[in-house]
Amino acid sequence: MLFPRFLEFSLQNGLFVRGEAVLLAVSGGPDSICMADLFHRAAAEWDLRLALAYVHHHLRPEADDEERFVRGLAGAWGLPFHALSVHPRTSDSLEAQARQVRLDSLETLARREGYSKTALGHNRGDQAETVLMRLLKGTALRGLAGIKPMRDGFWIHPLLPFAREEITAYLKGRSLEWMEDASNRDPRFLRSRLRHRILPLLRREVNPAADEAIVRTARLLLQDEAFLVDQARAALERLSLRTFPFISLSRPGFCDLHPALQHRVIASLFQDMGFRWETGHVERVLKYAHEAFNGRIQAFGKDLTCVLTCDTIYMCPHGPLRRKVDFHLPGEVDFPEAGFRLTAGWREGVPEDREVSLGSHPPEAVTVRSASSLGKGAAGAMKRLGIPSGLRAFLPILEKEGKILWAPGYSAPTGPDHDPAGMNLIVRWSHDA
Repeated sequence: MLFPRFLEFSLQNGLFVRGEAVLLAVSGGPDSICMADLFHRAAAEWDLRLALAYVHHHLRPEADDEERFVRGLAGAWGLPFHALSVHPRTSDSLEAQARQVRLDSLETLARREGYSKTALGHNRGDQAETVLMRLLKGTALRGLAGIKPMRDGFWIHPLLPFAREEITAYLKGRSLEWMEDASNRDPRFLRSRLRHRILPLLRREVNPAADEAIVRTARLLLQDEAFLVDQARAALERLSLRTFPFISLSRPGFCDLHPALQHRVIASLFQDMGFRWETGHVERVLKYAHEAFNGRIQAFGKDLTCVLTCDTIYMCPHGPLRRKVDFHLPGEVDFPEAGFRLTAGWREGVPEDREVSLGSHPPEAVTVRSASSLGKGAAGAMKRLGIPSGLRAFLPILEKEGKILWAPGYSAPTGPDHDPAGMNLIVRWSHDA
């Protein structure tokens, strides 16, 4: 029976827990209808809060019928329905574009509506196609490990153990209808060519069980990849020098790691920072980390900058700070372009992490600006604080008439004006602007 195996696979891989809210991405095809029915059957016993979502790409005329079909299914089951509309750019990579905008729209919906997981209907055949596709395009071990049962603690794939034939048989046995997507046979798309031309050829000429062999290999490689990621996580913890205001690693220690761990350390760092990375981003950091040249600054768009000094690798979650802002105290000032906010208020006690005390008699206002914009006159003070010259364009400081009051992560949290027994003006940094 498919339903008990669905539950077993889901629970073994932690795909959902009792009382969880799960968004089901349903296209109307056999896989997603099967997945939706399995979740619907499990909902009462596991107290699951479910909803169905259909993503309309505006690429096929039959999509309107599919949306109505999924909407009707949600209504018949008494579940919420969400219709999403996206417009992928038409290009040579239309398939990849459509996938990315689809996932982005689903994630935005799930975060907004409070769904902690989003379920996708990839099956065992999709797994074989994905691994083969990545192999032919070129990939690392992570890519050959295929589709994970759960990714980023958010995307879940509960149908990975099941073949298409099993899914179709389940639907017929449950008297469930589904719709066929003609684009699944469109030879313009690589996945379609793999499914209908390449894999049948491999079954005929190489191995009748080619799909199962590919999936089994991916499962073994996933175990190896998980071990290496754990080792990289441990190395990242060992090499971390500071996490505020920027994440930094020991450059010599990093360069001493095995290359397999170096790649995964940087990938883990990108992931922790919420940066949507590609292999090329990691390879650029590796290239610069091993160069003799110091002071290298590498921007990865507006959301991430890597700064390398002779002994440290810094990751800044923004580009150079170009604004100078008057900060009236107490009060609040936002730097959305850099993803942080400064909040100042009166409080007793000592400053906590990511805070500074401006004392019991602070100025009425200070200036927030990049450390580099203070000019040469402040170079000595910044050197005494240990602020690397390559970081100064990215580091916001609080200053008054050229005097540095706070360099986050480098200055002491209290100064001579702090009153340990009374009220002080405390400035707090938060990464949520």
